[in-house]
Amino acid sequence: MFITVYEGIIRHELPFTEGETVLTVMQNGGIESITASCGGKGACKKCSVYIKSDDFTGEALSCVTEAREGMSVEIESETRFSFAHRKNAALLGIIPQECVDRSEKLGNTALAGAISAALSEKARNELSRLQKIVSAVDLSTHSSFSTEFMDAMTFE
Repeated sequence: MFITVYEGIIRHELPFTEGETVLTVMQNGGIESITASCGGKGACKKCSVYIKSDDFTGEALSCVTEAREGMSVEIESETRFSFAHRKNAALLGIIPQECVDRSEKLGNTALAGAISAALSEKARNELSRLQKIVSAVDLSTHSSFSTEFMDAMTFE
């Protein structure tokens, strides 16, 4: 039996035996980019992954989720953007408050966009169009940003 694990753009086909958790399967497969500092009790939420299977699609804690045949697991390559952090992102103005419950993590979208732009003229044209209408906002120039940012950071 196998699960497919996506670590950024790297794909792993990992064998498992019945009863093993997704985290155990990943660790046995040599994936070191995700850990559970709580010892696999589901308390620290550092092992959060995005799972797609026949009966479930969404965020789950890999340390308490049993591996199933055909399951697909996505690990974000750099940052964790779990539900708790979405509220902080809204507090900081990174996403609108109204979007907290409707947002989802997408992983490394910069990498996906770069690959798309490299492979598709249509994508390059769309990026060119967007570049003309999008503007950047430097939050660090706002007087209350640093204070609010520090208050919203979570350390586990």
